Amino acid sequence: METRRLLMAALLSLAVLMGWQALFPPPPLVEPAPEVEAAGFDSLRGGAQSTPSGTAGATVTEAGAASGPVASQAETPAAEAAEILDPIVGSAGARAELATDRWHAVFDATGARLISMTLLKRHGADGSPVELVRPRESNQPYPFSTVDRSGLPLALDSVPFAITERSRDQLVFRYRGAEGDVTKTFNIDERGLLGYDIAVSAPASWSLWFGPGVANPEWADFDDRFSKTARQASVMREEMESRQSSKVEETEIMSGAGASWFSLEDKYFLMAIVPDQQVAEIAFIPVRTTGSEEEGLQGYVRLADDLTVEGPAGVGLVASPQGAALSGTSFWGAKEYTELRALPYGLEETVRFGMFGVIARPLLYGLRWIHSNVTSNWGWSIVLMTFAINLVLFPLRHKSYISMQKMQKLNPRMESIRGKFRPKLRDKQGKPNLEMQRKMNEEIQGLFKEEGVNPAMGCLPLLIQMPVFFAFYRLLSQAVELQGAPWVGWIADLSLQDPYKALPLLMGATQFLQTKTMPPATNPTQRILMNTMPIWFTFFAFTFPSGLVLYWLTNNVLTIVQQGGYNQLKKAGYLGGTDEPPKKSSNKSAKRDKAD
Repeated sequence: METRRLLMAALLSLAVLMGWQALFPPPPLVEPAPEVEAAGFDSLRGGAQSTPSGTAGATVTEAGAASGPVASQAETPAAEAAEILDPIVGSAGARAELATDRWHAVFDATGARLISMTLLKRHGADGSPVELVRPRESNQPYPFSTVDRSGLPLALDSVPFAITERSRDQLVFRYRGAEGDVTKTFNIDERGLLGYDIAVSAPASWSLWFGPGVANPEWADFDDRFSKTARQASVMREEMESRQSSKVEETEIMSGAGASWFSLEDKYFLMAIVPDQQVAEIAFIPVRTTGSEEEGLQGYVRLADDLTVEGPAGVGLVASPQGAALSGTSFWGAKEYTELRALPYGLEETVRFGMFGVIARPLLYGLRWIHSNVTSNWGWSIVLMTFAINLVLFPLRHKSYISMQKMQKLNPRMESIRGKFRPKLRDKQGKPNLEMQRKMNEEIQGLFKEEGVNPAMGCLPLLIQMPVFFAFYRLLSQAVELQGAPWVGWIADLSLQDPYKALPLLMGATQFLQTKTMPPATNPTQRILMNTMPIWFTFFAFTFPSGLVLYWLTNNVLTIVQQGGYNQLKKAGYLGGTDEPPKKSSNKSAKRDKAD
């Protein structure tokens, strides 16, 4: 009996203790977050000490820390008021870096966001590596910033994250406090791409910001019609859906269902996000660039915030997750078709060869082969590729020339037939006489058959050549290989216009000389058109990249040489005789004319 009473007393005592613990728990122990290693940071762009080229790695720096690596409850009144458990706060001003042999990324611990992405193998006009993250005001979100669905930064974007893990290929940013509970992980994957993993426990609603735009163009580049039309925001589902930056005038929200990637791009560079899981929606946010030609790029303004800004148009992307996490891979780099095609995402669709892509792609591989195996100069590669194209198309051009020569010999006889029927083509009331027109056409066709001439052969080979011309034209206007590539002398960048206009003027002169070597047109309207075309082409060439003008110039020179050779052979009698007057009509034709 005593044993039973003692057992009951023990059980009651244990129940009271457990209830007390449940109702009145002891204060939690605060574990300090890892210390953030400091190692001077010279500057945001260019001053950062990157990992040596050819290696991948991560470094961490600190500049002007405003607080310690951990803010306790006593030091953070807001966190204490909100009863935050185990707060994790980093040092304001800390920076961290990841680098491969292709790119160098700098992250700001404030907001755990990407503030710089430089391409180590691509250089701008000033010789410095190309920067893909545009400058902006300090209160504007950077790539991977946490924002709301309209693109406005959340409070999380201004708090310092602690860098809790770092290695050669990974950085982990951690924040837990009054503004939320977030982990942002960035890593270098096995292909050298930048991976990301964002996990947010609070706040419940959040999105990621990307852009606006990609790369840092010169202010004058905004007026370049080739670059202006190439600034795009795209989403890839079964087919790519794109928006030109200049045409996005209000926020456009697209469903994320079925989206395999979304991107921002310009003429030569691309930022693409490939999520592991489906996003809820993707918003295109119109912005206007601020700055001037003297100041350069200064930042941007959301069009929704200020309708009076008249700067160049741009687009920012906002990706909203379906849950509390968003992870995946991101591509930052040049739009090299072969490199993008090697990835399993279909990013090569952003290299827009247009309707002649089936021709442009083999031409690109040929141009790259010449550059790799014959000459390391892209300008001379264009010259040799143009020569190769003309060599392949020579049989068509030869047939076209022979047909034009035959037609030229038949012109007097055709004009004689037209002159005979001309008074009969209309009746006294001025109405067309269809019967006489039919007889005239039949007689001309009979002349063609008698002489074995196919009038279509003069134009058909030229029409077949046109897709090749436009394909190579499109290729050279899109090829990032020409960006920053010099040719000779003053042509320091084949992707830019000739600063002295010498190459376009030389092209125009060869175009004029080419028309003089061609057989003269019999139709007055055609003669006027042929004589004025060199003038128009010269004005067009003033706005073309130097690589395109070089192709055009080379093609003109080769055509002049070919035409000159034909003219010499013709004078020597190897192409159907000399330039003597055409023979009189045959007896058969004369009898037919007399009978009519």
